[in-house]
Amino acid sequence: MLEQEFFEVWVVGDLGEELVEKLKEKLREAYRRNHPRIRFRFYYDDAQSSLDFEAIRSILLENTRLSVVIEERPFKALESDLGSIGGEVSLLVSKKLVPSMKFPKNSRLKLAEV
Repeated sequence: MLEQEFFEVWVVGDLGEELVEKLKEKLREAYRRNHPRIRFRFYYDDAQSSLDFEAIRSILLENTRLSVVIEERPFKALESDLGSIGGEVSLLVSKKLVPSMKFPKNSRLKLAEV
């Protein structure tokens, strides 16, 4: 299943209320665009940070039709992952982290500050 095409949504930063709503919007967008699978990939720069499963639960409760894959990756892997984008990726980045980050010029990368 992981080799199949996904509607890609990558997240950099901790899950807050605004970001949770944005992820719910991405679920609806994937459904509208007839993508049967969506991947949420979360990048953390702190070894102490981890996925907020209560927030993820509220997102998954919005879903009734899509296959959902959730991945956690270290922040240091983001640069190489961005360099190897195969399809379109929605990258949601915390507003406080955006000034310190560099993004490749790639028309397949859809950046949103949250």
